[in-house]
Amino acid sequence: MVKIAIDIDGVLADFNGHWVRTYEHWFGVKLDPEAANSWTAFLDHTHFGGEDEFWRWTDAVPGFWENMPLLPGAAGGAYRLLAHGHQVELVTNRHDRVRAATDAWARRHLPKHWRPVIHFVKGDKSVVPAQLYVDDRPSILEGLRSKGLRAIRFEQPWNADVKGDADWKARDWAGVLKIVARESGVLVGQRTVFDLLGTDPVGVAS
Repeated sequence: MVKIAIDIDGVLADFNGHWVRTYEHWFGVKLDPEAANSWTAFLDHTHFGGEDEFWRWTDAVPGFWENMPLLPGAAGGAYRLLAHGHQVELVTNRHDRVRAATDAWARRHLPKHWRPVIHFVKGDKSVVPAQLYVDDRPSILEGLRSKGLRAIRFEQPWNADVKGDADWKARDWAGVLKIVARESGVLVGQRTVFDLLGTDPVGVAS
């Protein structure tokens, strides 16, 4: 069994595609097809004057967080990881104010029998001990790598040009499953950040 910490937005949930479709519907506009392909798209392709204004809008949209669709293969990927006995937890940089909405999203979209532990953390995801991390943000992956932790970069258009930030990369959930199946024997012996630093994990943000 491997303990796997999985990001939500851009790995499980289609955050970028969802905000683009919602924005188009709300404001009656059509965005450039490439609008969702960069980290700053929500400012570059909208009328919002800054991040705070964008986040206020997402919170004003009824069901924005709860109704966010999964990426292709995500539900089946999680289901298969659990079926093979792996311990899967979710780790997100989402603001704590959407905790209840995120819990509702998980109940609505993830395998019915699974009620995942969801950790809400600021930045550094190594505060959640795991033997493997799956994420799409290069800065998060680089931080994990700097601490000797193993990770899969879930490839997206906004991270396609980044190199050296993770041990493996996966284009889709089939790729994630292949890596876990191939490397699980090694990962079982992988130390968490608390083993590496001799830190007591009591009090980890969750």
